[in-house]
Amino acid sequence: MDSLRFDKYQEDDFDLFFSLVSSDSVMRFITGAGMSREQALARFEKILKTNRKHPQLGFFKVFEGDFHLGSAKLEIYPKDTSVFEVGYILKESAWGKGYGTRICQVMLKLADQIEPKKAVIGIIDPNNHASRKILQKFGFETYFRGVDENQEAEKLILRKL
Repeated sequence: MDSLRFDKYQEDDFDLFFSLVSSDSVMRFITGAGMSREQALARFEKILKTNRKHPQLGFFKVFEGDFHLGSAKLEIYPKDTSVFEVGYILKESAWGKGYGTRICQVMLKLADQIEPKKAVIGIIDPNNHASRKILQKFGFETYFRGVDENQEAEKLILRKL
């Protein structure tokens, strides 16, 4: 059993969320820079709304013991409800230690438990080689590279039979 703990974000978790997304280095490959308090509040409200939609899907705080590693998500992709979307954000102190792979593995197991035949996508910055490597480890393949929502993006998909 993996020692990671996944808890859905709740109303009183904003400060923990903001401590993660306000970091320029952490958010470099996600939004290009750390979020302002206002941007983070708006994003956090969307996260809480998503978390209320499905008992198992959503956005999660990730811990190992008492150490907050970052965030993970598994949600129905808003642009195509026939697929799930997986994602993760790690604190800089957790980089390069295998946590991204472990988090992705747990999210993919959750996807299999909910709907085993549903494909899963991951959307990354094309320059985020570490995230691409993690996704490719699990069999994801690139199907799109270009501009999406005014941002350079690479979309990878794990197709299921």
